[in-house]
Amino acid sequence: MYVEGTTFKSIYDLYLFDTKLRRLLLNALDRIEVNLRSRITYIVSTIYVNSPTWFVDKTIIKSDFVLSFHNKVYSTLLENPVIKRHHQKYINDRYAPAWKTLEFMTLGNLSALYQAIKDTEVKKKIASEYGCSLKVFINYLETIRVIRNKCAHGSCLYNIELSKGIKSNPAGVDSKDRHNIKGAYSVIRYMLGTISNTRRTELEDNLKALLAEPREDATNTIIQTCTNFSL
Repeated sequence: MYVEGTTFKSIYDLYLFDTKLRRLLLNALDRIEVNLRSRITYIVSTIYVNSPTWFVDKTIIKSDFVLSFHNKVYSTLLENPVIKRHHQKYINDRYAPAWKTLEFMTLGNLSALYQAIKDTEVKKKIASEYGCSLKVFINYLETIRVIRNKCAHGSCLYNIELSKGIKSNPAGVDSKDRHNIKGAYSVIRYMLGTISNTRRTELEDNLKALLAEPREDATNTIIQTCTNFSL
């Protein structure tokens, strides 16, 4: 069923916009993911210097995460060449140290690991690196995790409806955008800005250029209505 007056070009333009938006956000999310991995690894490892495999230490990490990680995640990581070489060299090690293992954990794994840290003060220390309170940081992690998965699997972004509302500050999310792609973009833009002002400006410029691309009025109306981005 098509709305009367719909053209194939209008459909294609919408598809093209969504594809370019995914690539644009995925590039930013990759940078955030690398930074997040580095900061978690460094901060927690320097606090627990006597536990190089702190990510499976039940005195540091909640037991349910440790069990799930052992059964579902590490068995997959064992196929990674770096992890495999570690165990070939250190045959008595049950796990490779954090600075190796976390390098190959997904964003979802990292988010779950962060939330499984028992010491609230340690989690607050990591959250403060991004100018966030603990609750806000967890909310922002969940937001970028969902968008990262959508981008990776080629799902539509322009009309996404997030089930969990996005916290307003410090990302400056408007109340009407707490469940849409503009709100998620605000979080990504904010998180990227805590890492690099240059990269944040680059993201902003790229989005402006994407929104300014020529396309049919009907397509622009759909984009503006669904995303709340200003065209």
